[in-house]
Order: sequence, then structure tokens, then C-alpha cells
Amino acid sequence: MTAGTARTWAERYGSLAVLGLGIGLLTLWVAASYLERVPSTLMVFPPADNWCQIGTESFGVHCFGDFAIVDELFAQDAWNSGWGSVASYPALAWLPSLLIRRLGESLGGGQLPTAMFLVVAGSCLLVPAVWAAWGNLRSRLPVTVVLVGASTSAFLVTMDRANTVALTVPALLLFAVAVSRRKFGWVGVAVTVAALLKPQLALLAVVLLAHRQYRTFVLTAVSTAGFTVLGFLAFPRYFPENLFGWVRAISGYSDIQSIDVGYPVSLGASRGVLTVVDLTGLGALLGDDRAALVDALGSAAGLLNLVVIGLLAAVILLTARRVNPLWTVFLAFGVVLYSSSTVYVYYLSMLLAVAALVLRDARTSTPPTGRTWAGTLDDGPATTASRMTRVATGSLVVATVLVLAPVVVPTAVLPDGLVDAWSVGGVPSLYQLVSGPVLLAAMALVALGALRAWRSSRAGDEPQVQDGPAARADGDEVEADPSTGTVTPTQPTAEPAR
Repeated sequence: MTAGTARTWAERYGSLAVLGLGIGLLTLWVAASYLERVPSTLMVFPPADNWCQIGTESFGVHCFGDFAIVDELFAQDAWNSGWGSVASYPALAWLPSLLIRRLGESLGGGQLPTAMFLVVAGSCLLVPAVWAAWGNLRSRLPVTVVLVGASTSAFLVTMDRANTVALTVPALLLFAVAVSRRKFGWVGVAVTVAALLKPQLALLAVVLLAHRQYRTFVLTAVSTAGFTVLGFLAFPRYFPENLFGWVRAISGYSDIQSIDVGYPVSLGASRGVLTVVDLTGLGALLGDDRAALVDALGSAAGLLNLVVIGLLAAVILLTARRVNPLWTVFLAFGVVLYSSSTVYVYYLSMLLAVAALVLRDARTSTPPTGRTWAGTLDDGPATTASRMTRVATGSLVVATVLVLAPVVVPTAVLPDGLVDAWSVGGVPSLYQLVSGPVLLAAMALVALGALRAWRSSRAGDEPQVQDGPAARADGDEVEADPSTGTVTPTQPTAEPAR
């Protein structure tokens, strides 16, 4: 980052992320050394997670459970054998893990299959960091690998679980970049690939509707559904029963965990509301009535999900063509995050793509040069933006920093009276607890900012933030046709000071 006062949102993000990393290292040191709390337990799950032979297949006591389970899972029909939530993954989502497992076993077994998967998963998680530094790797890659990669909580918890959500990150980055550049064919490809691994990512296609890309939307929907169904043919012995079993499993996934379960904490909207109630002390004031609130939130979880994703989708449909593309990407990721009542913290790896676009402008393929960092949020001097625009952009940046910084505060260090008032005694750290509400608040502020910008642009009070000359390709200014997504070069003008 440049010396002196940060002038761009990219520089602000870098400064805050470095601060978050420093605080995170301090909290991890204190928790591990003085409180004897295992960092991975505080952030996501206990290290002794089973599903492998300790000593021969494990790394210490850790099995990297979401990968280790694949061998036993596919010893039978995975979707009709009582496996619960793991059966909610479609066939193609399990094939990478299964193929790597079989290949590793053929090469010697032991720790090798797990190590092979971790290399693949880690490489996928680092793609946004490499992209953000591409063209200036020598000076920028060390920074991006730290701030958008290996030192983020998303990287650590996703690798700890060895969850296949890591494999979706390159597709999510492609989605974000393609939305920014108005390359809607690539948006469709990215959504299809991502949804084959995590079906809820198909909801990202709402961006295609917002940009009136109806043909691409239909092709994306048909190809995603078709490839998902065909994937079950990889297990012909159980077809079509395995397909029907998957449909049953995915329809009940939201209900696999009560919203008041203290560990692991869900990022879902219902859990976020309950967290706010507890952290404000209302949970303690309610006393025995808190149980009734938990039951009510649990019963209404599905409806609350529909309300949240419906509101976010409506904002996207109204504003996507008139606001900064990273706002749209952020809200689209929110649609995915709040599509289920049970969403674990490794889904924060989606935000690695957001962080990368904050640091580098996705609207141009020209590699960054010089020492100044300017990203997709940096349309010009901050003084030209409205107050609501600055608030919305600032909330996006701050929330992304907060949930990606590896900061853990064990609830064990908090005064008993405070923990009792918060009703969070079963939660190992505030990191898991507050990530959901932080994101929910940021989504609300960005949505309000987008609506305000949309209304202002329609009234002619302020210029559009994104569509038009701000959409750049290869360093030349272009003008995009809203209905087709095609771009036409225009006369280049001087870039505004950043």
C-alpha cells in the first residue's frame, strides 16, 4: 500500500486488513498459549474430527473430515443410507473428492490422498489472491496472498474442513469479474460450474435476469439442471434412487440444526436475529420466554430466508445496471448465504472474490502498475460520492475485513455475567457468533445504498455509478448496451485522480 493517508477503498481495505491480521495473531497467541484453547476449535470445529485412521491417514489427530468421510460415504448408496446433511451434496460435488481419494490410494494411500486434496483446495482458494496481483506479481503477490489468501479466516476454516466449497472459489471469481466486465456468457458458465458443486450457488443467476440476459439465464438453468441430473449416472448401480434421495436430502437441509445451537454456529438469518437478541441483553431479559422466541424463529426460519433473499434479489433486479458491480456481486453472494437456515463459516470463502475485487479493478483486464492500489469500488474521488454511497461502500469493505480477519475472542475470557446476559455460554468464540450479524447488517446497508443510487439516477440527481463509461475493458473506456451486454469503444478520456 502507498505511504500516507489511504485515498482509495483498496488502500483502506489493505490498512484495515493488516490491522485485523495483527489483532488476529495476538488473539490466537493468547488463546492457544495462555488459555489452552485450540484455534481451530475456536474458529470452526474441534481438530479431532474422525473419519480416518489416526496415525496413518491423519495429520496428528486431524482427519480433515469433509474429505475423509468420502471413503465410507461411498461404500454404499450415499443418498439413501441415512447420511443426513452430507447427502445434500449432488453427485458431481463428491466426484472430485472421490477421484482424488481413489488416485491417492492407488499411489500408496496413508496421508497422500488428503495431502493431494489439500493442495487442490488450497490452490483454488488462492486464485483470487493471484488474480488480484496478476501483472505485478513481484510487488503485489506477497500482499494479496496474505490479505486475500492464506492468512484469512476463510482460507483457514475451509482448509480445516477440506470442504468442496473451496473448489468453487475460481468459478466465483470468474462470476465476479464477468459481472464487472458485463461478459454475461462467462457469468452463465461460472454459475453453472459453481452450482454443480454447491447447488445453492445457482441463485447467482439472478444477476442475469437483472441485466435482461434472459437467453443466457435459460441456458444456465437448463445446463445446470441437466448436468446435475446426469452426474448421478456416475453411480449407475443406484440410479435413479440416488437422485430421488438427493432431492429429499436437499429439501430438508435447512432443518438439520436448531438455530440456538451454540457450536458450530450458523450464518443463517434466523441465527443472526437470535444473536442480536442475545448480544443486546434482550435474551436474558426474556428469561424463560427466550425458548419461545427460539421456537418461533426456528418455525419461521424458512419464511425469514425467503423474505431476506427476496429483498436482496429485488434490489439486484432493480439496481444492478445502475450501481457499482461489486455491490451487485456482494448482494448476490448474500442471496446464496441466506438461502438456508444452516450455513457454516467455510462459506465465507465466497468473500475472497469480493476482497480481490476491492484490491483490483475488475472492469479492466489491464494489469495494475505502480504503487497505487485502486479496485472496483474506486470510481473516482470519494468527495464526489453521496454520503449513502460512502456508507454502503464502507460497510462492504469493513464487513469483509471483519469476517476474513482471523480474530478470535473466546467467550471463556468474558465475565460470566456478560456471557449469561448474552446467552452464549455454548459458543467457543465471538468470531463464529458475530460473523452472521455483521454480514447481514452490511447486506442491508449496501441494499439501501443501491436503492438510493437507483432512485437518484432515475431522478437525474446524480450520475450512474457503473453502467456506461465506467465499464472498462483492456484500459479503454467502453459503453455497454444494457440489453445485450456488448461493449463499444468510445473516445478515451483522462482517468480521474484517485
